[in-house]
Amino acid sequence: MQLSLPKTRQCLIHGSADDVIPPTFSRDYVTAKHELHGRPKENVQLQEIGGADHYDLIDPRSKAWKQVQKTVRELTA
Repeated sequence: MQLSLPKTRQCLIHGSADDVIPPTFSRDYVTAKHELHGRPKENVQLQEIGGADHYDLIDPRSKAWKQVQKTVRELTA
């Protein structure tokens, strides 16, 4: 968390049912980046997809895939 990226937009996409990397990892990262003391706040957002597990986010056959696509398209528009 020591690396500061104040001019970079960061978007984390995480499944709420991820049992490989718990969603709290991403939530804590976002909280820490929003609570920087003495440094500029960072542009970090979290898109948490309900019910998605670790691999749903990269599987075009999963229910979560449409939300992943939508988020990526919005970020690259």
